[in-house]
Amino acid sequence: MSGTGPFVAGRINMTFFAVMLCQICLWPIQHADAKPVLEAFTPRSIKIGIKTELTASGKFSSWPIKVWTDRPGLEFELGEKGKLSVTTSGKVAPGIYLVRFLDSTGASEPIPLIVDFADSFVEKEPNESPQQSNLVTSPVNVSGVLAKSGDVDCYQVECKKGQTLVASVRANPLWGATMDGIVQICNQRGFVLDQNDDKLGVDPRLEVKIPQDGVYFVRVFAFPAAPNSTVRFAGGADYRYLLTISNRSTFLFPQPLTDKAKGEHWSACGPNDPQNVVKKELRKSVLFYSPGSAGFFELSRSPEKAISISESNRASNTVLAVPFDFSGMISQNRQWDFIRFQGEKGKEIRLRVDARRYGFELDPVLTLFDENGKQLLNKDDNAKTDPDLVTEFTPGKDGIYFARIKDSADAGGPDYRYRLRVEPVKPDFQLIVDATSFELTAEKPLEIEVSVIRENGFNLPIEISVVGMEAEQIGKTVVSEPKGDSSKKIKLNLEAKSSFQKIVKIVGRADGQIRQASVALPSGRQLDRFVVTSIASAGAAMESKPVKQETRNN
Repeated sequence: MSGTGPFVAGRINMTFFAVMLCQICLWPIQHADAKPVLEAFTPRSIKIGIKTELTASGKFSSWPIKVWTDRPGLEFELGEKGKLSVTTSGKVAPGIYLVRFLDSTGASEPIPLIVDFADSFVEKEPNESPQQSNLVTSPVNVSGVLAKSGDVDCYQVECKKGQTLVASVRANPLWGATMDGIVQICNQRGFVLDQNDDKLGVDPRLEVKIPQDGVYFVRVFAFPAAPNSTVRFAGGADYRYLLTISNRSTFLFPQPLTDKAKGEHWSACGPNDPQNVVKKELRKSVLFYSPGSAGFFELSRSPEKAISISESNRASNTVLAVPFDFSGMISQNRQWDFIRFQGEKGKEIRLRVDARRYGFELDPVLTLFDENGKQLLNKDDNAKTDPDLVTEFTPGKDGIYFARIKDSADAGGPDYRYRLRVEPVKPDFQLIVDATSFELTAEKPLEIEVSVIRENGFNLPIEISVVGMEAEQIGKTVVSEPKGDSSKKIKLNLEAKSSFQKIVKIVGRADGQIRQASVALPSGRQLDRFVVTSIASAGAAMESKPVKQETRNN
């Protein structure tokens, strides 16, 4: 949703809730440093269609409290302090939802909550050995914590011969950057059938074909993400994880790997035969899932006006026009894929190959050739910790060029998939802020510092303003000029004419281009909706004008 997201305050119907949403005048006025602190939810996932009881950890001086989410479809009911329940409404889609608490003093930092078709389960200690393991029913999302150094968590599940057992861990950076998790699948005798580390960034994922009926064990342990001198398993209060265990239909990714497909048709890929694929447009990305199957897949958007194509519907001599979005696979060892495209003299293009970021095995290497076979460019990893790649290239003449994709070790197989996006390099800009919420009082007006990132020679003035509280902004619009100090940084000034709390956007406009400011969250997500809380004077009542609810999807 591109708007404020739903708020909830206790058990009330939604019509009454819409009226009461921003009637914050009865809240006690407190010092800004007492704003709510939301650290974690237990469990960290909910099942679609099922009411789930949550425990919120953190500091909340006010209760009941208001709840905000960045996507619609979640309905909260508040119980005693720190306790709440959540259900899904309508045709809610799975995925990662950002949730934050708000009261009259400000807003907490947003934290992730997973919504899925799998059951939700919270680990029960002790569970450090197969004999103590927690029995779970697949598919399930297990909320666990490796609470101390040397901790190992163990779960058991009944499987049938021929099923594929999936064990996938979400931890770093979604719930903290300290844990480098490892997952094992073992048989009833304790023999390790397989083990994985760093399948999805530093998070692990396993898929094991079950050889015979019986009980199987999934074990989770971790090392520190930042290596140190210790050699034992690590743990701590922030070693939180969500473990998906499934021997049923599990959706891993769509095929082709683009947000556009010929005839708008995608195949569901994953163990145990997931079926239909549903595509849901989010604000900055596209979500894919298979109804009833565990799992979902989020894909960044294709370049503007790009043609999407996959190797399954491309003739070998096809010449692609830039921009394009190509989905391919290195299906066997020592295989090279060649993609032909038309280049224009002097027009710089950007080529981006993604594989590891989506959980595939390919470590891509990109080599460019001209039509005579002369090598023009060779690009490998973006960085030591990022094996995918992005590079720029300027054709020296009009003509046909060849992009060759291969694995760095000349390996291949069904899990060696990739996505190649090629687009013109155009002048553009980004706006960055360093906070998710802001507070001001009559005695202390607010300055919001906005960093302006000018890309590829962007040299136009940018008009920057806060959308959602125009009456409170001093000077309304601030201009970032192409040169001088304002070209890199500006300040937006706000004053407290009344007490209020609003969800706002920070927007830049330049010659028809519109960009919203964002902040990078510790979870790796981006946030572009900010909470502004104002207290005009001690004892002043907050304005009762309801916040406008926008209904577009995230």
